[in-house]
Amino acid sequence: MSEYAGALGTMVGASRRYDGPMGKSDRALCFGVIGAGVASGLLPLAWIDWL
Repeated sequence: MSEYAGALGTMVGASRRYDGPMGKSDRALCFGVIGAGVASGLLPLAWIDWL
């Protein structure tokens, strides 16, 4: 989702930003692991609200 939101910025004329505490691939890995955990039932969906 964050990767898609970053790509949408270019549609409104903004430049793509990669700054922050985690790089592009780090964010993608974290969101992928969280998504896989929720999809497999290892992480409860209510936990995402805390995140």
